[in-house]
Amino acid sequence: NSLEKSKPSPQPAPRSVPQAAKRPQLTQPTFRPGETVIHPTFGPGTVVSSKIVGDDEEVTVAFENQGVKRLLASFAKLQRG
Repeated sequence: NSLEKSKPSPQPAPRSVPQAAKRPQLTQPTFRPGETVIHPTFGPGTVVSSKIVGDDEEVTVAFENQGVKRLLASFAKLQRG
């Protein structure tokens, strides 16, 4: 019996991990008071106010049948209507 040295298995090439895409820093709100918007769940509404919070925009909307809601623009999927 001859002992063979086992060859080390080739290491897989390191994969590059994509970094999260960075959004440009907001400096001014993009939604304006009085603007009509449509939310997929809450329906139509009117923007009451909007302000920059961190790297997002907080939009306060008065919805016709759902009351007033504060939403983050990056999550809310608001459409201008």
